[in-house]
This record gives sequence, C-alpha cells and structure tokens, in this order.
Amino acid sequence: MKKIICSIFLLSLFLWPRFISAQTSQADYTVSNTAELLSAKQSIRDKIRSGLNKNILVYLHGGTYQLSEPLQFTPEDSGTDQYSITYQAYPGEKPIISGGKVISGWSLFDQSKGIWRAKVDPGTNARQLYINASRAIRARSLGGLPGAQKTADNKGYTYTPNSTFDLANWKNKTDIEFVSNVDWKQFRCRIESVNGSMIIMMQPCFANAHLQPSWAMRIPDWIENAYELLDSDREWYLDRTEWYIYYKPASNENMTNANIVLPALEQLIVGVGTDDLEKEGPYVQNIKFVGLEFAYVGWVRPSVVNDGYVPIQADMTIIGTAPSLPFDQSPNLLKMPANISFKRARNIVFDHNLFNHMGGAGLSFDLDTQNNTIMNSEFTDISGSAIQIGHITWPHVGANQLWKVTRGNKIVNNTIHDAGKEYWSSVGIWLAYVQNSLIKNNTLFDLPYTGISLGWGWGGNDWTETTLRNNRVANNLIYNHMRELYDGGGIYTLSAQRGTVIEGNVIRDTRTKPDVPGQNTQARMGVYFDDYSRYIEVRNNVIINNRLNVLYKGGDHWLHDNYWQDRGDGPVNPDDSLKGRRYWEDIWEWDKQGLPDTILENNTIISSLTQAPTDIISHAGVQNSIDNLEGPHDMVFNGSFEQKSANWWANAQGYEIVDTISHSGKRSLKIKSGFNNSPGFAQHYFFWPNTTYTWSAFVKTVNNTNRRAVAVSAPPGTVALSGFAVPFADGVFIGGEVLPAGSQDWQKISLSFKTTQAGPGYVYAVVDQTSNGEVYFDDVSVVKANEVTQPVGNCPKKTLGDFNCDGTISLLDFNEWRNQFKGKPPINGVVADTNGDGKATLTDFNAWRTEFKKK
Repeated sequence: MKKIICSIFLLSLFLWPRFISAQTSQADYTVSNTAELLSAKQSIRDKIRSGLNKNILVYLHGGTYQLSEPLQFTPEDSGTDQYSITYQAYPGEKPIISGGKVISGWSLFDQSKGIWRAKVDPGTNARQLYINASRAIRARSLGGLPGAQKTADNKGYTYTPNSTFDLANWKNKTDIEFVSNVDWKQFRCRIESVNGSMIIMMQPCFANAHLQPSWAMRIPDWIENAYELLDSDREWYLDRTEWYIYYKPASNENMTNANIVLPALEQLIVGVGTDDLEKEGPYVQNIKFVGLEFAYVGWVRPSVVNDGYVPIQADMTIIGTAPSLPFDQSPNLLKMPANISFKRARNIVFDHNLFNHMGGAGLSFDLDTQNNTIMNSEFTDISGSAIQIGHITWPHVGANQLWKVTRGNKIVNNTIHDAGKEYWSSVGIWLAYVQNSLIKNNTLFDLPYTGISLGWGWGGNDWTETTLRNNRVANNLIYNHMRELYDGGGIYTLSAQRGTVIEGNVIRDTRTKPDVPGQNTQARMGVYFDDYSRYIEVRNNVIINNRLNVLYKGGDHWLHDNYWQDRGDGPVNPDDSLKGRRYWEDIWEWDKQGLPDTILENNTIISSLTQAPTDIISHAGVQNSIDNLEGPHDMVFNGSFEQKSANWWANAQGYEIVDTISHSGKRSLKIKSGFNNSPGFAQHYFFWPNTTYTWSAFVKTVNNTNRRAVAVSAPPGTVALSGFAVPFADGVFIGGEVLPAGSQDWQKISLSFKTTQAGPGYVYAVVDQTSNGEVYFDDVSVVKANEVTQPVGNCPKKTLGDFNCDGTISLLDFNEWRNQFKGKPPINGVVADTNGDGKATLTDFNAWRTEFKKK
C-alpha cells in the first residue's frame, strides 16, 4: 500500500499546476529596446482593430527600456474574453521598464566636505536619487529645531538659531520641508518664510495639518531638503534655482563610474477604460505583464504644491483648503498616485514582476476594476503604499450600476517589504470600498505602519449597506510592521464588512521601539478593528509578539480558534484616560460604539511560535506554488449561525439561536411557530446579472404541521431553474419547500435560479403562517453556480483527516480523499478538506498521511 500511495503522490505532483517562465509557443513579437516595444504595441493595436483571433505574446529581451512618457493602455490595446495580450521577459533575461534618467558629468565641488555635484536641466524636479540601484538619503537633520515652539497664531514656529541652525541664512528656504510624526500620520510641510527666529509655514499645508487638534502637526522631528544639511554620507540635495544635484558619497562609492539615476517620470504604465464614469465599458482588459521589472519613477507634488503632504490616513492626503471634519469622502482628499495604475479595468494580470525604486505608490487598481490579479511579485523600495485597490468614492452603488463595484481582485503570493520608505503613513496593501477581494499568501515585513488596511469610512457611510463586503484575508505572513508609527496593526479594518473573513494569518514581531511621550505607543496591534468595524470573522490566526493581540472599536465580530499570546503582564499605563489598563493586553475593547458584543470562542494562549499549529505556520506567507486563486464565495454571512450575534435581520418574534441542536458546528437557528407574522430571519444580499445561483439550507422539524420554508427573493426577471417562482413586491420569490409533517431529522433543501438583471434581494429562513411546531435551520448559503460552500454534513470532523466520518483515521479516508481528488462527489456531504479551501488537494492528503502515521 505504501508503494501505491507514493505513486499516486508522485503522479499528483506531476499534474500539479505551476508557473512556467518560458512559454513554449513562438512569440508574435520579440523586442530589444524602447522603440521596438512601442512599435510592437502599435502593431498590436492595428491587429485588435481587425479582430483578434489568437493570444498575442511579446517577448522583451533583457536591458533597460527607458521611457520618455508613460505607456498608455486603453480599450484599443486590450485583449478580449477569448484572447489575451502578454508582455513577458524573454526566458532567462531581465528587462527593466524605467522612468529614470542617468545623471552624468559629476565633479568634486567641496573637497573638505567630500561633496560632488552635476548639472541638470532647468525644470528638473525629484524627491529620490539612486546610486548603484540604492536609494540615497535626501539631505536631512538628525533632529528637530532647537528651542522650537509653535506660534500663538498657529502659523509657524519660533526657535533658537545657532551656528548649526540659522535658517534665515540658508538658501532656497521655500524648498525646506519640516517632517512631524504623530501617531499614524507623518506630516510634511514646507517653509514659507523665515525672519530671524520666526518661521512661517506654507499654507494651506500647515492649517490642514491642524484640522484634527488631537493629532496635529507638532514640533518637527527632522528638517529635510537643504544644502546646509548635506553633512552625512549618501545624502543628496537638488538646487532648483541653479540646477545642480549635490551628493556626498560613501567611502566605497566611486563617482567616476557610479550609475546614478534620477526619476524623470511619475508614471510608467497607465491603463484606463472609458472616461465616462456613468457608462459601463469599454474597459482596458485582458492584458498580462510577466517577469518584468518596473523601476525609477517618482512623485513630486509635495515639493511643488503648497498643501504639502497631510495624510488623513494611509496615503489619503488633504489638498487645497480643506473643509471641516468629517472629510472621509471629501473632494479635498487625494489618494497618492501610483506609479503604475489602472482604472475601469478587467482581467489585468501582473505575474512574477519586480516593483522597485518608486517615488509614489507602487501599483493601483482604482475605480471600477474587477477580476484583476497581482501574483508572485515583489514590491520593495517604494516611497508610498505598495498596492492600492479601490477608492473612497462610490461606497453606495445603485442596483442598475453594479458594474461600478471594485470586486473580485486578487493579491496572491507576493513579497512586500520596505514600502513607505519616504511617507511613513503608507501601508503594504490598501483596499477601500471593495468586495470579493482575495489577499492570500503574501509576505509583508519591514513596514513603517500597517501591513494590510481594509475598508474606509469610520462608520460614516455604512449604516446603509455599502459595497464593502465578502473579502478574504488569508494565510499571510506579516512581521516587523509598525516600525515607525503607531495606532495601526498587521491587519487593520474600518467600517461594516459583512462576509469578510480573516483566517490563517501569522502576525508576529511588531517592532519594539521606545515609547514616545504624547504618542499612542500601546496601539501596535496584530489585528485592529477601528471605528465601527463589524461583522468580521477572525479564525485560525497566530498572533504573537505584538503590543496587543487584537484591539477592536465597534463590535459584532466573531473571533474563534485563534492562537495568541497572553499579554496581561505588561506595566500599568499611567495615562489618565487609560488608568488601570495595562500597556499589553490580549484583547482590548476600546469602544463598542453601541454595537452588539463581539464573540470570543475557543482561542488558545501560546507563548511561542513553536506552540502554534504547524499547518498554519507552514501555509502562511509566500508559497512555492499557488494552486487556488479563487476568491471568497458569494454566500450569506454566518449562514451556520455559529456566531450568536447572527447579523441576520429579524422579521418578527419567535426565533433564537440555540446551542443544543445543530447540523454542523455548535449552533442553529430555531424558529418556533405559532405567530401570524411569519417569524424568522432575513439577510440582505446583492445579486449579479445573468448569473446562476443555488440557495440551500439544512432543515430539521419538530412536530411540524406542514408549512412552507421560504428561501430567497431576487431581482425582477429572475428565472427559477428548480423549484418555483411566486410574485413578490420587491422582486421574485424563488423557491420554497413544503416541510414534511411531524418530526424529521436534518434534510437538505436546495433551489437554483438565474438572474436577468442585477439587484438586491433577501435570503430568508422563515416558517410561513401559523404552525405549532419548531423548525431549525443551519448551513444556509447562496453561491454562484459551480462554487462550493464550506463543508457541511453529519460529520463534525473533530478528527483531522477523518474524511469518511467514521471516527477513525484509516485507509478508507485515503480512498475518500482520492475519489474527491479525482472529481467524484463526497459520499457524506463532507469535503475532504483540512485547510478550508473547500476542495480535496495534496495539502489535505499530506494532512491525512501525517495523522495516519501517528497510529
């Protein structure tokens, strides 16, 4: 039998999907320089006009492709649903798409200080300089202003000039930037004027930096961008009046042969569909970028506009004369532009790329972007956030405009580190009003602030359902985050997010740095649910060596089966507002904000990573091969009722969630009949057009008197594929099941239907009219065709690898796994699944084999 198992295992490995760097098909174009690349792009556009009849492949030989303007991709450059266009590195070679300019002609300017300089073209502007592919340091002080105090009118500072700091005698004073770090914000405002010991700051930057008095710009932590600060190795300065770059090389750098690059472009690739935001399509779509490096691109707005850099959070910056709070959706908010960006885009793929040496954000999929994929790539040395998905506009979308929703995007198996190199308020991955996003198997480390930030709005927009829902953050490894700022976490959320799941992540080792007076230094969390976050399930995560495991403002979450550290041994916080609280705690409920309680169940205290399940540890972060890019299923939230706060909407009296009877897990929904107003629960749901769905539930009856359980209402025009349709004011009732009389054990009821238009509907668990019995519902779900719900069935699966539910680990379980691996349905309704991906894979085989060997 061992030989048979080994043979099956080897055959499975042979069939296992994997990335192949070199396509075997002949390329349609092979290019070696920028001119040839542009020519190929134009030729492809001509072919698209004639109608694509095959996939198009463009090979890029190694070398630098220097761009003088961004590569623009529009619907005219796009593939189709049948055929894609791929720009890919020639096998074994490294093409670099560059927005930089090589700076030559260096000469020694100040021998005593070791400063060199080179002439640049008038009008040159940049905030980054790269020496031999390494970011240089913009000339800066080691500390702030001596004797600094804010002026009484709050327009600037007074300070004590000395031989080191006498700003009145410095050149180009309006280019000098003050930097102040306050909790989760880093402010950057320039000087307007200096008169003796009086410094007036640039407006409206300085006024905007005081819109939130409790987190206003303070005394500068350091001063940046003055020739007079050029005193340490690897510092540089750009004089924008005489047009010279100055640089102080390290002892091991040779300026006669160094490769020195200044960013000349602010964008490398721009993809935009139709400009008409009220029109569906055409889109930029079905384009792939494989094996490329994108580098040497900048962003200079804070240096040239008087509103500087004033973030409200995570690179959303206040521009112009900002209105009073709240301004979470204000037109005065600017999302930091990404150096590669797509808007109105579908099915764009970035695979095995390097995003490097960037002065803005890295890669952005903005408004109305769907089903795009970022995978197997590395993001490093980026001034802002590495990846941005979605935008803060359109939190609410009408039923006739669901095409606007940013949804179905995937960020999988990427390495993200050293983002936020310049702007510390940046994050690794930022998502706003998005749904059905998959953020899986990414490794994030060495970040100044939060790792993954999901959501927007602080509860201001979501009392009516927003588009933010059904996102999955799974199997990510996050460590050494919060290196510089506070009040953030490995994973951070905002606002209501029905159906969002955070699972299988390992969040460890928030950087320990000294406490700073006046800063919220205790707020460096593993997971942080900020204002009015709710409805989020957190399961099977490992959280250790963070200042706090979990902090939540808001409520109605479900935290279960996690592994985290006992943090109750820290010193008591002396802050008056926090007296009696310790600096370090397990779970910190800061402010429930009037929401239902968060449920905490079956969580395990550990003291080291070695005590955490190896399965969670080994599956977190980047993997050698990723076989499942599927996002979360379109199902109702908490359909198993395991969270007592069910987040279903009550129709009437006569219902409760009980612990005594369940189909799977611990709980079910009990509806006790006897009321005339159809007691039960319902949950709001969005349906997509021209889509087949299956509604299903498990139902148990006790003394039932033969009444109907209603299933779901859907948009008008919906067609029932099984069951029947009944007219209904809000749309169409799809289905319904006449339950047998008397007492019956759990039975599955299932109904399929197809929509013809998009729109809202309701998922119901209701007993119609008057009845004297009881009905129990469990494992209620709505999924799109061909998708699989979470495992359900009569087997509790308490034993890992017991796939046939006989209570033992045997070769019979292997046979059941093998049958499912080959595509056969489960014999008992339970998927042979140990890692929660909803299918039988080699991972599940290995888990069974481990348990089988223990016998």
